[in-house]
Amino acid sequence: MRTYIFLIITSLIWACQSSQEEVCHINAGVNPNGESEMALFMRRIASECDLVKAQILKKEKAQFNFEATQILKATMTKGHNMDGAYTAYAKTFINQVEQFNENANKNNYNTIILNCINCHKTRCPGPIDRIKKLKLP
Repeated sequence: MRTYIFLIITSLIWACQSSQEEVCHINAGVNPNGESEMALFMRRIASECDLVKAQILKKEKAQFNFEATQILKATMTKGHNMDGAYTAYAKTFINQVEQFNENANKNNYNTIILNCINCHKTRCPGPIDRIKKLKLP
């Protein structure tokens, strides 16, 4: 009986380790350079924008629930840096998010999206199509 229990536990441990290694390998293939803090933060912003956009369209109370100043604190993706232009766009973003949270409306929301598009045009154009889809009609 002890041998049987030992084999079950050993099998479970081995299976868990194997699946974790497989997940890590799969994630590395999707993002071969890993996940920077900035990339993760940008994805969080996009998710929040999806939510806020839906709330505005439904005429519900809307508010961003992330720390906007993180845009100046997060470690950049390899090959990118926080230069003066980035810092200016980031500070504008922080102010716009604060303004939106004080007065949530379509105009303030679209102003944030436009700032994101303009910033991404100067440094990381890949997500621009995704960002454009966040704009409210």
